[in-house]
Amino acid sequence: MIGIIIILVGATFIGLLLYATIMPLTKKKKKTEEEYITPEFKPLTQEEIDDIHSRGKITPAEKVMEWEKMNACVSADEMWTSAWRCQKFKTCHDCLVDYAVNDQDEYVPSIK
Repeated sequence: MIGIIIILVGATFIGLLLYATIMPLTKKKKKTEEEYITPEFKPLTQEEIDDIHSRGKITPAEKVMEWEKMNACVSADEMWTSAWRCQKFKTCHDCLVDYAVNDQDEYVPSIK
């Protein structure tokens, strides 16, 4: 009887040891790192740019240039997500481009 208990305890110990050794290896294989994609502006024709300017507004690319002139790293609208955005993007420029492209197609200029 004691021999059977020793065998069961030993088998359980070996099983747990194997599980603890193999599981971390399989988890590393499943974990994939996201590929970084540099955000880009939507291409605009000169006609579209002139139309935006005729309404007294500026393009996302021009808005990013404004933010960068003010040394802004994150738009004021996105301050609450700045920690997440800093981890996601490699540069402040990429962060601002992503925000400008995904927020709207035109902006009211703030620098005259």
